[in-house]
Parts: sequence; C-alpha cells; structure tokens
Amino acid sequence: MITSIKAILVTGLLFGLGAEAASLKTFQEVWSSVQNNHPELKASEEERLASESASSRASRHWLPELHLSGRGYSTNDPLMNFMGILGQRSIATADFSPATLNQPGSATFGLVNLGASLPLFEGGASVAASKMQEMDLQGKTEMNEAKKVEVYTETVTSYAGILNSEITLDSLQDLKTSVTSVLNRYSVGSKSNPVGYSGLLGLKSTLNRINATLNQIKTEKQSRIAEIENRTQSTTSDWMVKKEDVGAFLQTVLPRDQMDSAGSSHYLNAASAQADAMDAKVSMQRARFMPQVGLFADGNYYSGDRSNATAYSGGVYLRWSLFNPRDFGSVGEEQHRKLAADHSLQVAKINEKLAKTETESALKAILENEKILKDSTSLMNEQVATASRLFQSGSINALQLVEVYNRRADLILQLKELNQNHIQVRTGLAKISNWKGITP
Repeated sequence: MITSIKAILVTGLLFGLGAEAASLKTFQEVWSSVQNNHPELKASEEERLASESASSRASRHWLPELHLSGRGYSTNDPLMNFMGILGQRSIATADFSPATLNQPGSATFGLVNLGASLPLFEGGASVAASKMQEMDLQGKTEMNEAKKVEVYTETVTSYAGILNSEITLDSLQDLKTSVTSVLNRYSVGSKSNPVGYSGLLGLKSTLNRINATLNQIKTEKQSRIAEIENRTQSTTSDWMVKKEDVGAFLQTVLPRDQMDSAGSSHYLNAASAQADAMDAKVSMQRARFMPQVGLFADGNYYSGDRSNATAYSGGVYLRWSLFNPRDFGSVGEEQHRKLAADHSLQVAKINEKLAKTETESALKAILENEKILKDSTSLMNEQVATASRLFQSGSINALQLVEVYNRRADLILQLKELNQNHIQVRTGLAKISNWKGITP
C-alpha cells in the first residue's frame, strides 16, 4: 500500500513538473509564433513580393512585344466586302462592276493577326522605369526589414516587461513575507511585544503599500501577456517566461555588438532608395519630349467564301510627340519633388545621428547604474536580514525596521524602473541601427 502511494506521489510530481515545463515559453518560441502569425509582417512581405514582381517585369523592357488577335464577321458593307475579298487575293473582273461594288450582298470573313514590336529607343523611358522599380524594390526590402525589426523589438519589449514584472513580484513577495512574519509574530498588548503602536501602524502601512504595488505590477504583467497574445493571434495565456536577469536577456536577444550604429537604419535606407527613385522619375518625364524609334512586323491570315491567304508587313516606326500641353512643366515638377525628397532625407539623417548619440549615452549610463543598483540590492538584502535580527533582539524598534523595509521596497521599484528604461533604450537603439541579427 505504501509503495502504491509512493508511486502515485512520484507520478503526480513528475506530471506537475512536466506541466510546469510545458507552461514555460522561451523568447525564441514566442518570436517564432509572432513571425508566423503577425499580419503586419505578412503584409510587409507581400508588399516586397509585389515590388519584386514589378521590378522583374520592368527589367524585361528590351524584349519584343508580341500580340495575337482574330475575328470572324459577316457584313454587307461595300468597302469591307471588297477589302475582305482582296485580302483573300481572289478579286475577279466581275467584282469591279458598279452593281457588285454598290450591292455586294452579305459575306463572311475571318482575319487572324500576329504582330511584333521591338523598341530601339524610347528616350530612356523604359530604362528609367526599370531603374525606378529597382529602387522601389530596394526600398520595400529595407522597409520589410524595418518592419521586422519593429515587430521584433515590440515583442522583446513585451517579453522583457513580463520578465521584469516577474522579478519584481518575486522580490516584493519576499519582502511581504518578512513584513507579514513580523506582524504575525508580535501583537499589541502583550508584555513581550517590542512593537509600539506607531510601529505596528508603520508595518501595516508598509504591507498595504506592498500589496497595492503587487496588484499594479500583476496588472502590468497581464497587459504585456495580452500584447504577445495579440501578436501571435493566440488565446492561450497560461504560460510564463523563462526567468533570467533582464540585462542578460536583452544582451542575448539584442546583442550590442550586432548593432551597427555607424550605418544607417533600415528606415533611412528605405528613404534613401525612394529618393534615388525620384531621379528615374525625372528621366521618365524627360523622355516624353524625345523621339521613339523601333521595329515592327505584322502577319495576317485571311479566310472567306472564296479562298484563304496570308500577308505580311514590317519595317521601322518613328513616334514623336511634338506638342502636348499636358507635358509642359512635368520635368520641373519631378525635379522639385526630387529636391524635396533629398532635403527630407538629410533631415532624417541628422535626426537619426542625434538619436543614436543620445541613445548610446543613455545606454552607457543605464549599464553603469545597473551595476550600482545590483550591488545596492545585495547590500540591502543583507541589511534587511541584519535589521530583522536586531529587531528580534530588541536592539532596534519597529519604526526603524519599517524604515529598512521601505528602503528595500524603494530599491526594488528603482531596479524595476531601471530595467524598463534599459528595455526602452536597447530596443530604441535596435530600430535606429542597421541591424540584421534577427534569428528566423
């Protein structure tokens, strides 16, 4: 019987451990789910694919154009009747009589046309269009990377926020246990009670503060979980993060050495590509005023009541728009748009450079303060333990112990705020860096 009970207990323990392990989610698991389900990422990728198709199509401008058309018709129109018979190469002397020409009756004809056209010179319009689509593809590719970095850093922010909340909740829960232990151990009115009435009020006030803070942080944690669920299109919330130091986690998922602060961000690269595309638009407008030269060839197959016949034609064509008032000023318009894009790009470069400088300085200060606060946390934990022993021995009063507890609570919240600032600065740096370190 005892053996069976032990077996049941062991099985239950193993099942519990398995359930707990199953509820843990690493960041890579979360990100993989986001990457597979986030609609913004899918939309961005579709935009890139569409631009890729457009660029591929524009690059084939040097290939000849082929077309095929056909029709069958019945007519009593004099001219169409005569031309239909002529196309069959079956004109007879009787067809020239006035009566036949004027009243040919109804006849049925068929015509199939196969044609080809090969532009030799279009004023550079097709070359410029191909260049514009190429730059558009480059811009869309950079925007796709920028969107991936944006969603990735948003996921990091949410996941790290949950991790930060978990660490803070654990620290506050430990502090709550210490305060509750003192309150439960001593009561007002007892002769052996070293806690004065004011000390008791202070302990209760500290406990209320801790409880209120715990509720607030739990709400923040649930909000972060909801953010991830929304990105993963999931409705499962019974999971927890894999606990680790926030700074170590950020260094793993956003490694500082992979962020090239000297290079332009993906957003800036996309803007640069779009500005380059404006050059091609200027060239396309200039092409409106240039002649167009090319080769053409046509083959026709005629059929009718009398016979079937073929014909061909081919040669060189010239098209030149000599006057079109709607084209006037189009080159100047695109030139102004190009200059506006260039100036906007310069502003973006200046702002990004300034943002990088500020972010680098902020990150450096955060990393230094992180070391100080972690050292202070170790000292404060030791101080709390020492103060508790001194209180039990009567060496300090309750109000002095309350002061130590409150300073410990302040330090916990300071570390939480520092971690949150670290998350914000580190993800902000990733957005403005030319970072390609996102794992698939």
